[in-house]
Amino acid sequence: MRSFGIEIEFFGIRVLNYLLNQSRDNGIPICMVSKNGMPHRFWSLVNEPDLIDFPFGNEIVSPPIFLNDRNKKDIEIICSILKNNGAGVNFKCGLHIHYDAKDFTQQHLENLFNLYRSMEPEIDRMLCPSRSVNPRCRTLIGKTMQDIERHRDHKLNFCSLRKYRTVEFRQHQGCLDSEKIIDWVKFGLELMRRSKDGLHIHV
Repeated sequence: MRSFGIEIEFFGIRVLNYLLNQSRDNGIPICMVSKNGMPHRFWSLVNEPDLIDFPFGNEIVSPPIFLNDRNKKDIEIICSILKNNGAGVNFKCGLHIHYDAKDFTQQHLENLFNLYRSMEPEIDRMLCPSRSVNPRCRTLIGKTMQDIERHRDHKLNFCSLRKYRTVEFRQHQGCLDSEKIIDWVKFGLELMRRSKDGLHIHV
């Protein structure tokens, strides 16, 4: 089973202590951190500089977790608390998923790059148009592996391999719907599985 981490960008919560207290009361302690650095050991609340143009821009970051019933419930609770406290998302917000890739070889990474790039038009239709052409999640079409290894702001981020040994899926729009988040996690897990199992994927 492959672990993953979630980053939920949002804005609009003026009093963060309510969010922290409610999450703690529901058995999910959230730590406030000033900067998104090393992988988090607990759910964390991080100031998000990319949302500086909007009031109270932050993101909730999970620790590395697995897709099981307990963690699905935690995601549902976190999303419910965010919405109940007035959180919102807009075209600048994203949902980013980091997948553990410590077991990936260069061939597996090339498989993932080729697979995602070949499916990109279909994925674009699944998601908001604002995420199809976006400086924070640039297209893979017409790009090479070397291109995306040099810059993190693509629909797939391989730069995170150097720092966290993860592959980041950056294309999904901001989202506070736990079902949609879990569906997107499942989709990414399936692409990771196919990339690992496939000997060579060429498109």
